[in-house]
Amino acid sequence: MAYDIKSLPLDNISYYREQLYRELSNLFEWEGLPEEIPVDYLERTLIRHGEGMFFKEEETFGYMFLKCGSRSNNIYGSPVTAFALSPNQEGMNTHRERTIAYQYTKKEDLDPDNMCILVRNMEGGQNMSEIVDFYALRMAMIIQAFDTNALWQNVPVIFRVGNKTLKLTVEKIFDSVMTGKPFVVVDENLLGNDGSMQTEEIKQDFKLDSLLDVINELKAKFLETIGLNTAGADKKERLLDDEVNANNQVIETALSVMLRQREKACKEITTLYPDIHPTVKLRAEPMEGGEDDGERDDGAQDSDGDQTEPV
Repeated sequence: MAYDIKSLPLDNISYYREQLYRELSNLFEWEGLPEEIPVDYLERTLIRHGEGMFFKEEETFGYMFLKCGSRSNNIYGSPVTAFALSPNQEGMNTHRERTIAYQYTKKEDLDPDNMCILVRNMEGGQNMSEIVDFYALRMAMIIQAFDTNALWQNVPVIFRVGNKTLKLTVEKIFDSVMTGKPFVVVDENLLGNDGSMQTEEIKQDFKLDSLLDVINELKAKFLETIGLNTAGADKKERLLDDEVNANNQVIETALSVMLRQREKACKEITTLYPDIHPTVKLRAEPMEGGEDDGERDDGAQDSDGDQTEPV
């Protein structure tokens, strides 16, 4: 994390981190992938880990996709070798290592049995954790302010009393009020000259609605950062047509970074394995929440049985 704020509950940060990751889990729609490869695992790996290796292993599952690391560089600065560790309880091989094939790899050098395709989320293999953590931290800070302000709305009226007898009298008055009695009789000496008791009222401005607005604004900025247009109708009505078009152009460029890497991988997969022709495109309306219900960033075990490392 960017900051180590001792007073900020980690479960708040984790809550918003997982929520933001779910927002990213269904940005893209894949078609033509082998049935052996779960699309949700593929996207989860790219978004959370940054890169994975696509290869074929006839003796186990056939076509496979695993999150991986990479090492060594060719003359273009791209990694030469991909390797994956996949602990499992099925007695399968846990370590795999393949040479990476690219679009510029000569056809006579292609070896489907010993090569793989490196699928990346971004050009450098970056995942989305930097963006997610940036906004999750700030949303957690705002919700903590929300909780604090909500707590202060419940501060009771404070009575100033000079002795235990008066204290008990005030308590009995409020016992009567809380039990629904229609009237309460008190000694006139209990009241001041103006007919009121001496009390101290601690006032705190009500800011819950504005704090919720800030959280919604942060979420909207997060979506805009990754490339989703969140401009509402009321906002667009206040913008000139040129401003709206310019905004849409920026958004298209932002999303195209991830899309371009996936399209590149599809072409390379077809080149190495001509019998499959995967394609990918942006969803017309990304599904909120998504299906990212497996791997977490807190070291928990995902639904696929892989042990993950804490962030």
